[in-house]
Amino acid sequence: MTAAIHAVTGISNATGRPLVLAGVLQSPLTLQRAQVATLATAQASNGTNWAEFGGNQARTHGSASRLLVEGQRSNLLRNPRCEGAVIGTPGTLPTFWSFAGTLGLSTAVTGTGVEDGLAYVDIRFFGTPTSTGTVQVNHDVASPASDGQVWTYSLFSRVSAGSLANVGNATLAATAGTGTTNATYTLASAALGTTRRSSTVTAAGGASSIIVRWRLAVTSGQPVDVSVRFAGVQLEQGPAASTPILPLAGSPASATRGTDLVSATLSALGIAGNGRATLGWCGVIPHAAGAGASQTLLQIDGGDDNNRYTVLNVAGGSVIRLQRGLAGATAQSDAGSMTAGTLFRLGLSIDGAGRAALSLNGGAPIAVTGGAVSGLAALRLGTTAAGLAAMFGETRHLQLLPFSIPDARLGAFTAALPG
Repeated sequence: MTAAIHAVTGISNATGRPLVLAGVLQSPLTLQRAQVATLATAQASNGTNWAEFGGNQARTHGSASRLLVEGQRSNLLRNPRCEGAVIGTPGTLPTFWSFAGTLGLSTAVTGTGVEDGLAYVDIRFFGTPTSTGTVQVNHDVASPASDGQVWTYSLFSRVSAGSLANVGNATLAATAGTGTTNATYTLASAALGTTRRSSTVTAAGGASSIIVRWRLAVTSGQPVDVSVRFAGVQLEQGPAASTPILPLAGSPASATRGTDLVSATLSALGIAGNGRATLGWCGVIPHAAGAGASQTLLQIDGGDDNNRYTVLNVAGGSVIRLQRGLAGATAQSDAGSMTAGTLFRLGLSIDGAGRAALSLNGGAPIAVTGGAVSGLAALRLGTTAAGLAAMFGETRHLQLLPFSIPDARLGAFTAALPG
């Protein structure tokens, strides 16, 4: 990497410092994540298995092995581990679960266990439906909701036995007042850890609660016999599903995963209070920013959000913006748009005299001026100083150079960042 930096900057002493290297957090960057009676999760490098993590543990996520940074979310469905199920015909559903209609079909709990790191329950539906419609499973009672709130319901599911003969689509249904969504999909027999689906709804019409349920379409008089494996049910407030949030085993309850706070002091990084430095970032934002909720990628600040240089994905879309704050007053410039779910690169250069420049994917830099020239103290990845506007993204690489790269070379530096 050092040789590559030399080549694109033309600066012989361009010794960069990796802060995230191949998705792994490097000192002095640290991560804090408050969790009480909760475990966070991440997908293993095989793209299938899921692992559980306690508070303050960094998570390397997915087949690309990137550092995962997410904001605070609560899972209001109290039993994502499917605990309390008893095998039998009909058996006993997991604690807090219930049927909302079976259309004359018989049901059975046929299995429990762990697949791909996910605790599951198998539910069999069999017999001949007495009417056309959907069999329905509630994962919990209704949860409080209000107009304008955006909610996402998600789960893992697959066929575990029987067949899909005479069975239609499965649906993730969510209702909050007059806000309704029905996300349909076709059940399959793929590995459980790869089968996650989600559905998002906006509460409206005087909503006071939200109810979510899983549905399976059947037709009157056409016999069915299929067993479905469920895992990781989740209901969270936000525009897209975050990683599964789990209560401690044996204690089913709503669980809250804290914000990933990733930071280092500038003094530990060898950077002066004027912020003079260059940062190279490469990663993925799986989902565009929701309305009213920007995603912070990088920030250098003075310990609060009044004096800062920030790179963010702007609320309500995929625009990448460079912003500076000085005594609370802001100025900004947009570098273009990223594509959600696609790797992109950023090069941020701060000259120490109040100017910062940003290149997106090696493009011509845009700039802001009139920024702080003293008192800067911290580098943050994925949040503001207040721990807000979290990124919900994945970082493959973060590189620090202790000097400012001129605009004429910043694009080449950015384009050369490893992915």
